[in-house]
Amino acid sequence: MGKDLKYIRFPAGAHKKYLDGVCYELDNDTDTLTITYTGKIYDFFLKSKTPYLIDRYGDKKIQAVEIISFFLSLLLYAALILYFFLLNRIEYAKQMFWPFIITDIGLIIFFFATSEQFSKIKDFHKNSLCKKCGRYFAYEEHNEPIIKEVSSRLKYEITITRYWECKFCGNKDPRIEDLNYYQQNGEREDRKNRTCRECNKEYALIEYKLPDIKIENDTATTIRHYECTSCGYHEITIKMKNLPD
Repeated sequence: MGKDLKYIRFPAGAHKKYLDGVCYELDNDTDTLTITYTGKIYDFFLKSKTPYLIDRYGDKKIQAVEIISFFLSLLLYAALILYFFLLNRIEYAKQMFWPFIITDIGLIIFFFATSEQFSKIKDFHKNSLCKKCGRYFAYEEHNEPIIKEVSSRLKYEITITRYWECKFCGNKDPRIEDLNYYQQNGEREDRKNRTCRECNKEYALIEYKLPDIKIENDTATTIRHYECTSCGYHEITIKMKNLPD
């Protein structure tokens, strides 16, 4: 979704619209909006090395590295907080400010990234097992995955469907998984109703349900839902905002 603000417009009777490779589908009976688009083939830095690492070290050692790296990153983060607490109390701490900060933050990033990569190694090994022929590292994605964002009055959920196929026996195994984005409902805008873009009636366009908010990496995406009380026109706005560090 490229621009900072998008308007998706549904004139009365329209239920589906394509924009920039994304499908927007509105069910007026249930007030459900479904957004569908393609995702990326599953990949990570150590993916090509995973068979070798699993064969040489095994699952238990891979998991041990993941856990130890994660706790080391937490320990270094705690050390960083303690350092700032002692900064004005110990003169030597002031003299070592930049060497300590650069080293500590660098090690936090290194150990956290290591933990994340080894977690992905473990998950990839587990998920690559073919259910038919029983071989590991058998599945490869034969199509781009499909991501669906479904917003109803009751919930807002995001799922991804990956299309796995065994490179040995040809077994196909599509899987639907929840995406681990932070999701929540926002609050309606505190302002008067707006003029409808379709029938031009003033104060007729209302925000008829709570907005949906998705946080991915450092970007918050807010989806707002409007309808005209006069002509049945619907409008969806999608706003992307970079979050402060």
